[in-house]
Amino acid sequence: MERSEIAEIICEALYTGHVAASLASVVDDQARWVLVSGGSQQQTLSDSSPSAKYFQGFVGLRGIANFCRDTLQIASGDLTGCVIRGDCLFAFGTLRLQAAPNKKPPETNFAGKLIWRGIQIISGEFRIMWPFPPDVDSEASCRA
Repeated sequence: MERSEIAEIICEALYTGHVAASLASVVDDQARWVLVSGGSQQQTLSDSSPSAKYFQGFVGLRGIANFCRDTLQIASGDLTGCVIRGDCLFAFGTLRLQAAPNKKPPETNFAGKLIWRGIQIISGEFRIMWPFPPDVDSEASCRA
């Protein structure tokens, strides 16, 4: 499977809440996943960033998918592009959140970076340009 195809499947997990089992072989057990709100004032990712959520391994990828579906209420989205540079893949796209009946769903953007070592992903970072809910934003981190 090509890296761009893998990125598409991972990004699809952000908007469906489902992670394909076929990704288990390409995600390192120690892979670190970070999800950060682009609505945050803090621009750098660190372990102390209150707007960042941290996850690990394939189970962590499922944790991100569940967080996007259940907490952020992402309903759909589109991967609009990706760029591969060495062992890094940069992806970006649009997300649509659940809307009230008879209302147009709010849209926002996301950007992601996947880092490979050989044939496995060892790191993934996603920035969603939407504020996390206040009760979630106040947590230091979330680990799966």
